[in-house]
Amino acid sequence: VSRNRLAVAGCLYSYRDESMKGFATEDPVMLVSFLMSSAMLFALIFCQLHVCSCLEMAIDQYCIRFFEAADLSKGIAEWNVLQALLRRAAHTVEVCFLAVSTGVLAVLLLTGVEMFNLSERDYGEGVMSSGITLGLWAMWVLPSTGLVFYAVFRAAAITEKCNRVPALVNSWSLIDEQIDHEKQYTVQYIIQSAAGFYVKGVRVNATWALKLSYFFGVLMFTTLTQSLCRAASCPALRCIV
Repeated sequence: VSRNRLAVAGCLYSYRDESMKGFATEDPVMLVSFLMSSAMLFALIFCQLHVCSCLEMAIDQYCIRFFEAADLSKGIAEWNVLQALLRRAAHTVEVCFLAVSTGVLAVLLLTGVEMFNLSERDYGEGVMSSGITLGLWAMWVLPSTGLVFYAVFRAAAITEKCNRVPALVNSWSLIDEQIDHEKQYTVQYIIQSAAGFYVKGVRVNATWALKLSYFFGVLMFTTLTQSLCRAASCPALRCIV
């Protein structure tokens, strides 16, 4: 992924308010710009998913070659190559990964704030307009948010797959002796290498991804319930309903 595309990802979120105004005023220029920026965002996320899929396949291929060669020294050498490949790939896409994820989640939070701050005047004077606006926000936020969380979990799957490699190596008996010091050295070498997917020095794992998803799930559930409670307490909205 070219680093020059980060400018596109940054400009994408600065266009958010103008894009929504475009929907409200039915400006074709704003509508086209919104669709193009959304397409660019999805393309960036799919590029990240492609990189993560290739890294997962590289780990699987290493395990296959390790069992076929049955050579611990060669296995350590190939693990060094694989670890360097993981670090290099993660370093190449980490800025784009962080920028896109942070931008989409920021838009999600801003959408929650807009839903929470709808006043009784908005419900009374423009219920239909407010409903259309919220619907458009949901159409913009939900697909991109789902893709971002999917990309985060795919990145975490790389780290989790690396964590399972030592157990796979340890389960294989190369000699008849019960204690194989060379095999134990290989297992400890793989464990202490701490291979995985890193974003700015932070190792992305399943625990980190689950905490992030639970946090935003609770946040959006709280925002939605508060908005529904305020809508139910609005006299003008009750009359319309």
